[in-house]
Amino acid sequence: MMFCAKHLKDSDVIVRGTAADLLGEMPPDETNTRALIDALPVALADKQLNDAALSILDALGKQKSARANEAIKTALDSADYLIRRKAVATLKANGAGDFSSHIGIVQTRNTASDYERAIARMGKRITAVVTTTKGSFYDQFIAGRGHSQRRQLYPARQAELL
Repeated sequence: MMFCAKHLKDSDVIVRGTAADLLGEMPPDETNTRALIDALPVALADKQLNDAALSILDALGKQKSARANEAIKTALDSADYLIRRKAVATLKANGAGDFSSHIGIVQTRNTASDYERAIARMGKRITAVVTTTKGSFYDQFIAGRGHSQRRQLYPARQAELL
């Protein structure tokens, strides 16, 4: 399906991911395998979004070939935990071996100062104000609890905002 293969080179990561998903639904084919293999390094280089890389790995896994498995192995060294995990699962499902030791730990983008700020807010109330064309409401959180402690809407506008 040359139409999809062409879109593996698109600048939009979602278009590339969708093209890979569509190729993955096609019967295994050497032309599709080659297009997916060629697209994988570009997807792995994207440090912001992993959608295309995950879709390409999935589609390569469905090709069930030694060439596809070799390409999947290149994702084992990705800095992205989800990509490494997908590569390991796909290789295992294809009978290409157990590469679980490559999963490792999640590598965070947060810095030490990010964590220091978060710790400094522990136990304090944080208020978020959301303003829409129909009015405003606020939400109060207690830092460190992971959920909203209470939601208070301006009563007169509650029905309109929800």
